[in-house]
Amino acid sequence: RGGAYSNVLLRQKDSDVGLDERRFIQGLVMHALRTVGLADSVVTSLSKRPLARLDPVVGDVLRIAIAELDRGGTPAPIVVSEAVEAAKAAGSGRAAGFVNGVLRSAVRAGLPQLTARDRLGVPQWISDQMDDAWGQAEADRFWEASSTPARVGLRGSPPPGVELTPIPGIPGTFLSDRPVP
Repeated sequence: RGGAYSNVLLRQKDSDVGLDERRFIQGLVMHALRTVGLADSVVTSLSKRPLARLDPVVGDVLRIAIAELDRGGTPAPIVVSEAVEAAKAAGSGRAAGFVNGVLRSAVRAGLPQLTARDRLGVPQWISDQMDDAWGQAEADRFWEASSTPARVGLRGSPPPGVELTPIPGIPGTFLSDRPVP
């Protein structure tokens, strides 16, 4: 919010967040951005409140928590508990109850399977323009690629033991076989 970027905030000198935590947070924020449509779909389907009426911080807490549930790796009860604590820290016990209810319902129901464009939360007018300009099949490939984490590109000598794929036609450059989270 307010024009801040997670990578800038996490690098500030007064930040007590370690490198591993920083990578986890940045990966989670990137995943939340790639799944904003999924999160909005879940909240809309499980809540009587329209997203526009939610406190923006509560919406952000839900989007991050749903992204973490989608990404896996953290047990669902921990995700729910941490999201509830974040909502409390934002200043509202009622919001914490709302967050708890939505996330517990999402865990019980399971996250919906959506197309890449719907997971991304692409506005309909942009989706329509892409379909008109490129055709639906090509637009779908674009949305799928846009929702996939990027691979890391490297230049120079690869460190020993690291699996890298040479980039054809560009000597001394490689792609990591593991995407950036």
